[in-house]
This record gives sequence, C-alpha cells and structure tokens, in this order.
Amino acid sequence: MGLLEAAGDGRYTMHQTIADYARFHLDTHAPQERLVAYTLTFLERHRVDYEILAQECSIILLALEAAFLLGKHREVVRGVCTFLPFLILRCNYTVAQYHLQHARQAALVLDDSEGLVATSLYLGDLAGRQGKYVQSQTLLQEGIIYARRQGDMEHLCALLSLLGRPLWKQGKYAQAETSLQEGLLLARQNGYRDQMSELLSTLGSVVASMG
Repeated sequence: MGLLEAAGDGRYTMHQTIADYARFHLDTHAPQERLVAYTLTFLERHRVDYEILAQECSIILLALEAAFLLGKHREVVRGVCTFLPFLILRCNYTVAQYHLQHARQAALVLDDSEGLVATSLYLGDLAGRQGKYVQSQTLLQEGIIYARRQGDMEHLCALLSLLGRPLWKQGKYAQAETSLQEGLLLARQNGYRDQMSELLSTLGSVVASMG
C-alpha cells in the first residue's frame, strides 16, 4: 500500500516520489537489463496486437532507449525492427526515425546484414512517406544490395515493392516498372500474397502514368 497507485483499467503506476528515490540510489544496470529482456519477449509475442502495443508504448520506448544506452546492439536491432511497423502505422515518424538510427548504428557495429536489410527497408519507407523520394530511393537500393547478398527473398521482395513508389513519384516510370515486375515475379514464386497485392496496386499506378 502506497508503493503503487491505481492508473485505471486494472493497471498501476509506482508512486513518483518512490520512483525518484529508487532511481537516485540505483547502482546497478540489472533492472534495465531485466526490462529490456522482458520487453523483447513481450514485443515478439504481441507484434501485431496493436491495442496492447499502444497501451505499453511508453514502456517499450523506455526499454529500447535503455538497450541503446547499455550498448546491447543485438537487442536494439531486434526490438526496434519488431516495433517499427506499429510506429509507422500510427504515423509516429519522428520517434520511429530516432530509434531506427539507433538500430542502424547497432547493425553497423555488429556487421549484421539482416539488421542492415531491415533498417534500410524501414528508413526508406519512412523517407518515402515524408516525400523524401531521392533519399528513399538511395536507402532502398542499399537495402536491395544487402538482401541480394543475404539471399533474403522476402525482404528483397518488400524492398523492390517499396522502391517502385519513389521511382514512380519522381517520374522514373521505366525504372519503377522494372523494380515492381521483379518484385512481382518473386512474390508469385514464393507465395508472398500481401506483397503481391501491394506490387500490383503500385504497378497499376505506374502503368496508368505511362498512358
């Protein structure tokens, strides 16, 4: 009694004075490490439960920041890439960009090709959504190089799909069509139905623009 305060919906918060006192006397990273470990497991269990992620968003962001400050590079890449679709869906681009840069740094330190593919994809997607088409194109093409080296067909298909958009928006219709057709071939060969739908939609727009 007194340690916790009811926050509604059966949830509780620690009393601010107690939290401040505990933080002041903290002389170990063990609580942050437990928070990071718990949050990664939680994220992977609820990656598409967007209502739950929205409820826990502040704690998840705190854990991602803690992982970065503790130099836990693998955890940063893993956590950020799992949480990014939610942040993009909610159009929280500034926060997404901030944590993606951390994940990018971590992937470079680790020489993690898979992490570099994923961060290139998300950074390119973010740039495109904000109208930065040249930047988006560069990032996505970089991701495509990593994905080809890795033989990562699923991410390659997603990157080719996304690349079609900035090329189309810049009026580079022939290049956009080439990228999208390659992505469509991969999607059909591997049964990537969601990608197939997106690729056909963008391809339709490109072809319409070409008359």
